[in-house]
Amino acid sequence: MMRDFDFDEWADLYRQDPQAFEARRQAMLALEIAKHRAHAGPARQMLDAMQARLDRSAEHERLNVAFGFMVDSLARLTREMADLRHAAAQVDAHAARALRH
Repeated sequence: MMRDFDFDEWADLYRQDPQAFEARRQAMLALEIAKHRAHAGPARQMLDAMQARLDRSAEHERLNVAFGFMVDSLARLTREMADLRHAAAQVDAHAARALRH
């Protein structure tokens, strides 16, 4: 993840040159995804789908499109966290049974 993210710098770039901001945003996303390529398949697919949808959207629709993808992403994360919680509980139960025997 970007450790030295400077919100003010990014905000200034957006105000001064939205095209440069977008190019930088896409480059940073590509770099972050490339760092974790083995685990990035679903994220890459979602970002590609979002970008394609944004490209087809009118300017006034873009925020709603991005928000919809964010909501979908959070719902997916919630499901995955529940699955992880369930798996951890199973491991804990198995370990507890092993310790009793």
